[in-house]
Amino acid sequence: MSLPSALAATVVGGRRCLLSAGSTAGADAFISFANRGWGAFQLRSSNPAASCGRSASARGSLTARWSSTGTRAKKKDAAAASGGHPAGYTLVVVESPAKARTIQKFLESMGGSFVVDSCMGHVRDLPSNAKDVPATHRARFGKMPGVDVDNGFKSFYVTLEGKAAVVKRLKEKQKGCKELILATDEDREGEAISWHLLELLQPKVPVKRAVFHEITKEAIKRAFESPRAIDLNLVHAQETRRILDRLAGTWTPENHLKNNQTIHHTPKPYTILAESPLISPT
Repeated sequence: MSLPSALAATVVGGRRCLLSAGSTAGADAFISFANRGWGAFQLRSSNPAASCGRSASARGSLTARWSSTGTRAKKKDAAAASGGHPAGYTLVVVESPAKARTIQKFLESMGGSFVVDSCMGHVRDLPSNAKDVPATHRARFGKMPGVDVDNGFKSFYVTLEGKAAVVKRLKEKQKGCKELILATDEDREGEAISWHLLELLQPKVPVKRAVFHEITKEAIKRAFESPRAIDLNLVHAQETRRILDRLAGTWTPENHLKNNQTIHHTPKPYTILAESPLISPT
């Protein structure tokens, strides 16, 4: 939609414009455009003596209206980019939606700006079969899905089915936050979930880890007053257990013979060592 011919606008970067109105009617017409969220404008009359027929107080009122419209538009844009929430909040991620609702109420009662969401458990895992391994990594991680048995038992993870939408939603909410608090369960599984979320979300804001053993206001308050970093020892413990599960469940000597090797029927002791830290390839 074009502006009325009585108006001449010059954009001065972004949403801020300098406007010339040749008549009072032109100024009145522009108000309707300004009120649609076009941004912040300054009004200048082509007849300085008449000032578009407005008094100084009226001109000030118009400027204020246009400026406030621009501010609202900017806030609306920021909120849209952060999933519908005002910018500058703390994003908290827990495992279950029920916990999220309860913790949201506790945090709101303690003051501050918080948005609590849930990841609904694990978001990544070892691929279930070779087909789930990307073609670029299949030679290394396809024989034992997700585990490189020939190079230190390094692991490769894929996003679980149905969790891509969860990760996308959390990324949207992360856009407007000032910090991210990972409040998954306090055991090694919960610690691993926090680490996987960190790998997927790649936040550019400070990240903290909050742990609690009960869902009460006092416990939540203590946890958020004394956050810590992700405990990689717990993460490695969970990864090692998960890799051993995969090896014990699918690894037989017959599946891993090379060339003309034969099976030694005399049992020989051996130890499987999981390298620390276990990392996903980049």
